[in-house]
Amino acid sequence: MKRMGTAVMTDSGLMAKVMRSEACQQCGGCQMGQRQEQFYPLPAGQYRPGDPVVIDIPDEGTLPATVLGYGIPLAGLLVGLGIAALLSLPEILQALIALAGAAAGYAVLKALEPKVKANRRFQMKIEGCPRAAERNSDIH
Repeated sequence: MKRMGTAVMTDSGLMAKVMRSEACQQCGGCQMGQRQEQFYPLPAGQYRPGDPVVIDIPDEGTLPATVLGYGIPLAGLLVGLGIAALLSLPEILQALIALAGAAAGYAVLKALEPKVKANRRFQMKIEGCPRAAERNSDIH
């Protein structure tokens, strides 16, 4: 999945500013869905403010990220509900234990976050600057 952005100068330096798409707005599962615009650092010397930037989100990471993001909390909820149902607890306690299981699933997800972020399969890639060839020809 590719997203178009623009190189902009910020207090943190030159960044790629990428606007949220309609699909991201409806989902809200990742960083792109939580904010109207997202900023990513750009390699030094390759871009100027106003340059177009292409951010590539690898397709092979989309399904596993979805399974992690939704599957682990759902599994926690179902395990909590199953345990409470097996113990024949009142429905209100079953619901509370199911919610506790979902919260435990989110805690597991949070614990896995550094490992997932370090995995290249889930990382966005900034593709080459479209104007880099022009700049190289100006130098020679």
